[in-house]
Amino acid sequence: MTILCASSFVSASCISLKLAKTSYIPQETVQVEIDASTIKDIIASDIFLYKGNVRIPVNVFFTKVSNTKYFAWFDLLPGEGDYSLKVRGNCKEGFFVESLDFRVEPTIASKYESLKSLAKDKFSSMSIEELLFVTMALSHDEKVMEQATNAFVSRGDSCLNKNCSTFLNSLTLLAFKDGLIRQRMLDAIEASQNYVNKGAWRLYLNSTATQDCLLWINNESSNISLGAGGAGQYSIRLDFGNVTTETITLRVECNESVNGTLNYNYKQFSKNIRMGEGTILQQILDNKGCFAKDFSKVFVNCDKEASTYAVFALARTNKFDPNSTAHISAISWLNRNADSVEEKAVVYYLTHDSEALTWLLNSQTGSGWWPRNTSYTPDVRASSITTAVLKAYANNESPELLNSINKAEKWLLNYFGNASLKDKAIILGLAFAPSDIEPILAIWPGIIKTSSLESFNFILQNKGMHDLIINANLLNSTTEIVLNKGTTKNVKFDVPLLTTTDGRALIETLNLNYRTNISSKFFIYNVPTIIFTQKSIQEQVNGSVNASEEEINESEQEIIINETQEQTQNKTTEINQSLLALFRFVERNISKDASVGESFSVSVRLSNQMDKDLKNVRLSYTSTLILMGGSITVEPSYIEKLAKGETKTITIYFSPTRADNYQGEIEASAEYDGQEIKAVLPVRISVVGITIESKNCSEMGGKICAGAKENCTGNLTNSADSFSCCIPASACKKIGDKGTLVALIIIVVIIAILLIILMILKRKPKKEMKEFLEETSKVYEKRFQRPPNVSPLGPSLE
Repeated sequence: MTILCASSFVSASCISLKLAKTSYIPQETVQVEIDASTIKDIIASDIFLYKGNVRIPVNVFFTKVSNTKYFAWFDLLPGEGDYSLKVRGNCKEGFFVESLDFRVEPTIASKYESLKSLAKDKFSSMSIEELLFVTMALSHDEKVMEQATNAFVSRGDSCLNKNCSTFLNSLTLLAFKDGLIRQRMLDAIEASQNYVNKGAWRLYLNSTATQDCLLWINNESSNISLGAGGAGQYSIRLDFGNVTTETITLRVECNESVNGTLNYNYKQFSKNIRMGEGTILQQILDNKGCFAKDFSKVFVNCDKEASTYAVFALARTNKFDPNSTAHISAISWLNRNADSVEEKAVVYYLTHDSEALTWLLNSQTGSGWWPRNTSYTPDVRASSITTAVLKAYANNESPELLNSINKAEKWLLNYFGNASLKDKAIILGLAFAPSDIEPILAIWPGIIKTSSLESFNFILQNKGMHDLIINANLLNSTTEIVLNKGTTKNVKFDVPLLTTTDGRALIETLNLNYRTNISSKFFIYNVPTIIFTQKSIQEQVNGSVNASEEEINESEQEIIINETQEQTQNKTTEINQSLLALFRFVERNISKDASVGESFSVSVRLSNQMDKDLKNVRLSYTSTLILMGGSITVEPSYIEKLAKGETKTITIYFSPTRADNYQGEIEASAEYDGQEIKAVLPVRISVVGITIESKNCSEMGGKICAGAKENCTGNLTNSADSFSCCIPASACKKIGDKGTLVALIIIVVIIAILLIILMILKRKPKKEMKEFLEETSKVYEKRFQRPPNVSPLGPSLE
């Protein structure tokens, strides 16, 4: 085994590496740009991947871009961790190895695969709670759902075959998509709510005598006659009407002894409440809107866990009705009585209450977890449900909330490795969703070389758990590609006519934005695209990029790769810019013809295709554009954050007052990982018409140089107060400057030398003078002698 260690070789800087991203997920394609001024060319076998001190075998693809620039790419293997990319080469000073570290992050997809493997064929032996959480977590997998449903329906302890707690009924509602199971669980949950006006009520009284009694509902009474038809059992339908008190006292007062029973019915659920025997019967009913621990306890007391998960299950399955008085009373009771993390989380989920959010954020530990109660120990269920609730509002909230979610997810994923089956299922069933599963896309090649009016192949391989939707954009042409899971496609792109005045190679980017078919979260690839143009009198793009696709197998993929490598391997060009500069303007330039006094605007797009958000983005323009006069405004001129993958429209407003041809740049600068990066957009504006002078020289950023004392080394133009406005102002230089003084000294020296020569010539005799002049003439005649066959009038045109 070979181990490359940079410290074993000469310390030099002839090799530098740049990755497209700082972190990856398993099985993605890594793209690396290599700048190397080595004695011998870098080749593919000079590139190594290490995890610690262990070399990882990867199939490296490689191409030479220019004499000093190379590009390599390879697919990562499954597995997370810290990796080192090493590239070796012969520098002038000796052998050198450059190393670059990067991180392969754990994926949610791998956690789902792990749980799936653990649960396989074990649904009959799990506890019912484990079965429900595992089913909830793997509900996106049709085969798993079939196994889980069959086991659940056949088990005697399932909530279909016995009366379960409200908590288990709520988990069942969350776990199964089957319509019959869901409806049965929904009815069971609703039946367990302490809300008297939801179902049907009857009072049954047995009397041995004919008599009149009083029936009291709280403070309102009514007469009932127990005698019409003789002694026996009487059934009285109860209507609680508009009773809204949190407890209801039902009271029967008779002269003779009676025996009473209350009956409650909600759909298929029925409950009898015995009131006892005597002349006075009384029953107190709980009507707070909370949920009972199970149906047998309904109208007796409230249970916080039952209420928390009942409301959460109703909301998450879109069964919570914000117009229902019963449902409103449930969340209202929970809001007043919540004191644990889970309870507060569900309150925030339904109410979006800022106090509940503050309470949750303050209760989170620095490690990312939440406790269930005051014991202050990590609780997986509390942490998972709170994470789920916070993620529901993650799109429009503060950085503090996003940071809280990131910490929580990181802790849960780290805890997952050593967690029990139940805890693994809780994490994936509550905190995460199938839409969180990352798309895993591999590409080939990592860099594209093509030419005007040619076509190139681009291979896409879906290694993930879901179908992918891919948007491929090149030269402002977008193609949508659907890539089913486990399949590979070759996309053939036809390049339009591209011409440049010097036939140079253009550096473009094939942007890939892709997501799973059940998620709105996009991932990105940026593939440098070198296009060799045709030489012409003008620069243009004539036509658009067309694309066709076909599904291919492994052998077809190998043929395409070999053919492409043969065609492109020797295509090189001199490139100074970075191929992975992914902060840029989408448009290549601004070119505009305008008239004096004509206000106009140009909109361009600034794109962040880097692997992180960019902060403090500032936009400006170069001073040469000031010469147009009028006003130039860039909106927005400041962007606090340009998110990863985001493209922002920038509008530049012009009001030129001077006729001329102007060239300059729109500049954008941003903070990336503590460093400043820039994007530049060339501008060419031709203004015709009669110049309008409206600004003073100083307002134009210039200065009127001080007559004979100063000289303008910049651009002279007209302003409202001068015909000699020097732009920029710093270009006004004092004539007594060091440069001017040196020039004067040189002139004086030359004059002195000429005077000395004249004095010498005057002292020579006339004969010597004549000979001197003849010799001098001969010397210069030889020095400036015309080449042969060239006439005195110049070369012949024939």
